[in-house]
Amino acid sequence: MNSFLEDMADDLDDVFINTDEFAQTINYYNGSATTQIDAVVTFGNDGQQFKADFATIIVKKADASAPAYGHTFEIEGAVFKISNDIKDAIVSFDQLTWEIKTAANERLAWRT
Repeated sequence: MNSFLEDMADDLDDVFINTDEFAQTINYYNGSATTQIDAVVTFGNDGQQFKADFATIIVKKADASAPAYGHTFEIEGAVFKISNDIKDAIVSFDQLTWEIKTAANERLAWRT
């Protein structure tokens, strides 16, 4: 019989971070090498003064063991970067995954 954590790891691979279900394959650059990983990606815009395209990315810790400022994710041809201090970029985490806020096309919004 599996432990609860083992069951969670199986569900993570078999359901949530499964490209036949919710995930897609993206390129992750960790500062020294690029690898293809599977991730769940949600796109959005925060509506703040600094305009950008945002993606929140859920990845397995086994695939991105130490995300850091400047690391990038290439998603559907666009490059999303961890552009905040890592403690602000990590939205949540558990024993198996990171949820990371990233940005592409960052630019200052004009005041009106």
